[in-house]
Amino acid sequence: MRMPEMTLPAAMKRIFSRAAGAALISLGLAGCYNVDATVTFREDGTAAMTSRLDFPRDAIHVANFYKAIMELRPETQNFFNDGLCQSVEKLAAMNPQQTIDLKAREYTTDNRFGCGFLYQAGDSVALIDKATKTIGGNGNVLKVEQLGPRRARIEINFNNMPDLSQMMPGLIMLGAMKYGKPGQGLPNMAAANKISQAYAEAALAMARMSASNNHLRLAIKARRVVETNGKQDGDLVKFQWSWEEFTRLMVKPTEGKPDAKVYYAVIEY
Repeated sequence: MRMPEMTLPAAMKRIFSRAAGAALISLGLAGCYNVDATVTFREDGTAAMTSRLDFPRDAIHVANFYKAIMELRPETQNFFNDGLCQSVEKLAAMNPQQTIDLKAREYTTDNRFGCGFLYQAGDSVALIDKATKTIGGNGNVLKVEQLGPRRARIEINFNNMPDLSQMMPGLIMLGAMKYGKPGQGLPNMAAANKISQAYAEAALAMARMSASNNHLRLAIKARRVVETNGKQDGDLVKFQWSWEEFTRLMVKPTEGKPDAKVYYAVIEY
């Protein structure tokens, strides 16, 4: 059956729903849960990462819905037999190129449903060296820098986060070129800019509405915390953002003072 041709306004609507809409929904859903992750550098020279996704209790019904859909296909029918969270452990084990020591567990409380993960990262020195080579030194949001034999600086720089609100007009234009009706031309750039600014404010509104009591937290535990601008408690340093704060960092990374969006810890492991 031949699909009807799309008019330019319909094309713009489709692009916005695919690009901005998808991002907006993901931000709103993200605000519905807590994310806690801790990287620990142990005294025996090994490192591990524990993480926890803490959903509202009713999220289990949403998870069961997706589980039921997966069970429709023979190849994925038994994938969730041991639990939804344990399926992530199965995915890690399916990689023949790399052995990943990942354990998962599912838990419920009176008002929460969630997943807990434990990743054994192996030798601390090798982990820092690998992180330095793969994610550091190239302007990424996360940077690891080796400062000495067993000293490293871990930095989160939101100034290097792509500004989604500034990218949106270009995405709308590209989408209109792909899906628009031939001969209709491009949409008005002012209209595209208006959509992108509305997206940024809508994303923040979604975070405020759905995430007032939830957070994203990253913690680092090491033999010694030399210096940090995070919240330090002995050998543990924490960085924590509400979902509104984190959303603002993502959709408006150029606002405010640049140094206010750089979080770091110098550790000895």
